[in-house]
Amino acid sequence: MRDAKKQTLANLANFSYDPINYEYIKQLHLLDLFLAQLSEDKEELIHFALAGLCNMSCDPESKEYVVSLNGVALISNFLLHKNEEISLNSLTTLFYLFDLGIPIPKEIEQKVMQYQSSANPRLKNLGTIFLQTYFPSETGR
Repeated sequence: MRDAKKQTLANLANFSYDPINYEYIKQLHLLDLFLAQLSEDKEELIHFALAGLCNMSCDPESKEYVVSLNGVALISNFLLHKNEEISLNSLTTLFYLFDLGIPIPKEIEQKVMQYQSSANPRLKNLGTIFLQTYFPSETGR
């Protein structure tokens, strides 16, 4: 059963990659499914849920919906996760969500600052871009 759930969630996350599918995803309430999976204890399910949310976070209506359901707090729980893909997906998703102009909580800013000292270039570069985008006056750190 777990394998079927994992495969289905992976397929839905891939399906959410193409903007032509956004309306279907909204009609089927898949954003709710992705958000619900963030409470799972299996990293693979969390990874695919975050990938789906990340893919959908380019859509303005989906961004607002995720934010309205406390998505920022749910997603930010996975910043600095030991699984690189989970960490990257959470940071990328937040990058897109904050584009709405919502205030960035201090604890998220502090976590993102830690990415700048990462030995992993993917994490370091994404953290740097995040900070340069949302905290340009403080970028000289």
